[in-house]
This record gives sequence, C-alpha cells and structure tokens, in this order.
Amino acid sequence: VLNNRILVEAKSLANALGVELELITAVEVPVLLADLDLVDPVAYAKDAMAAMKPQIKELAKLHDIPESAFHCKRGPVERVISSRAAKVGAQIVVLGTVGRKGVKARLLGNTAEKVLRHLKTDVLAIKP
Repeated sequence: VLNNRILVEAKSLANALGVELELITAVEVPVLLADLDLVDPVAYAKDAMAAMKPQIKELAKLHDIPESAFHCKRGPVERVISSRAAKVGAQIVVLGTVGRKGVKARLLGNTAEKVLRHLKTDVLAIKP
C-alpha cells in the first residue's frame, strides 16, 4: 500500500514539474552476515534484485510507468538514494517512512532519517 502511495505522489510530482520519473531501491546486504562470510554480497544482492522483478513489473503496469524507470542498486539505502539523487540532479526525492519510535527505532534504526541526513535536495516523506 505504501509503495502505491509513493508512486502516485512521485508520478504526480514528476508530471507537474515536467521531469522524468526515476525510481530507485537499495539492496542492503546484512553487514554481520557479510563480515562473517556467511553470504556472498554480490550473490545476495543479485538474488534480492531477481526477487523484486515481479513486484517491479506489477507496479510498473499498475501505475503506467516504464520498467526502465526502476533501478535497483546494492549498498546502504542512505548512500544509494542520496548518491543517485545528486548524480541526476533530482529536484525532489519522494520516499516512504514507517516512522519507528522508541525501542524499535533504536534497535532497528530509522531508514528515512538516515536518508534525510545524506540528501541535499527537497524531500516528500510519505507515511503509511
């Protein structure tokens, strides 16, 4: 549901601004597993990206967005998104936020906050 809300808002903004919509997702390899050599980071990311293909295909069709607009990159979410936004000169980044609080936020972290610290552009954060 959150992905659909994000895509509706992002597509609407892109149309209003007259810019090309680009969607990016990051595949973050669990550091502990990689450090202990329990997973091959490249294979892990490749498998995760392959698993996302059907979802991407479905979202692209549902929102009438070309599949070529979707990009998957390996790396920490905050670096992947901020790096791509800087590279393409993004006017605005639209992202979803679950908004964890308290103990959950401390244990699991808050991805949206990490991304916000690295971005140098406007942001539209959408809650579920």
